[in-house]
Amino acid sequence: MHREWKTWPQIATMVLDQIKSFPCGERLIWIEFKDFDDENGIASFVIETDGASDFENTMIADYIAIILKKMRHKYKISSLTVN
Repeated sequence: MHREWKTWPQIATMVLDQIKSFPCGERLIWIEFKDFDDENGIASFVIETDGASDFENTMIADYIAIILKKMRHKYKISSLTVN
């Protein structure tokens, strides 16, 4: 199976779009991936939420990890733009 290339900013946009359908997901304002590991398709991330409790922030972070795991299998992720 050929996997399409995506950049971390593209993945961040896709995560934002998907997370809105999860409980508390509408509180997620912004996500930034850091410390990329392109080979393994993983990165740490920082989020900003609007009025979310610590518990809700944890739920949102867990949802992001689940979505990212699925995207890692679907896409090849790079910190560089691939044409």
